[in-house]
Amino acid sequence: MDCISVQTEHVGCFKDDDDRALPLLLGYFKTVERCAAVADARGYKIIAIQEQEMCWSGPHAMETYDRHGKADNCKNGKGGVNANDVYFVTRE
Repeated sequence: MDCISVQTEHVGCFKDDDDRALPLLLGYFKTVERCAAVADARGYKIIAIQEQEMCWSGPHAMETYDRHGKADNCKNGKGGVNANDVYFVTRE
């Protein structure tokens, strides 16, 4: 059985608001890697981490992740208040 490794590439920190840039909450996870694995299992190629553990994605998120512009209040690669640390998800 082959083991597929899911990789992430940090895109940047982007603003968010009630009109979610990435509309689907996948869950609350302690690591970026876990969020990426859940997104990959659903066929999503981009994720956002907000407020340290909220994992967001969606079927059209590649087109919408930056709709509110860049932010500067992300921390430790895991977002902030109304701020998403965005990652591309790929398989290796």
